[in-house]
Amino acid sequence: FQIVDDLLDYTSTEADLGKPVLDDLRNGLLNAPVLLALESDRLSKQDKAELKKAIEALFTNNTNTPAVDTDESEIISVIRGFLDQADAIEQTRRLARQYAEEAIQSVDFIAPGEAKNAMTALVEAAIYRQS
Repeated sequence: FQIVDDLLDYTSTEADLGKPVLDDLRNGLLNAPVLLALESDRLSKQDKAELKKAIEALFTNNTNTPAVDTDESEIISVIRGFLDQADAIEQTRRLARQYAEEAIQSVDFIAPGEAKNAMTALVEAAIYRQS
């Protein structure tokens, strides 16, 4: 659930989420896409330093207001560019699917029936949710 929540912060809209996108970063929380980007071999040391600088700028730019000023929009664009370059969004999506598959496999010992179907449906709902 949490990994998908992290993912939606970058792939959804404020209207769909019911909260501002990139809210985690604005609140000083690094999440799966950012952490994966910072670990990525696709980014150079310089790119990683620039990503960290942009994240820090977003932290210090946070005014806890819903309006996004031009500077913040530029910062967000830089962060998203590095996430794209690192393929961090797709890596996050794969990680969420991997954990979902492991969760479903972990209930293989349960006999088929309503309980097992409900557990599987819950995992699938978490992985494919849009908000």
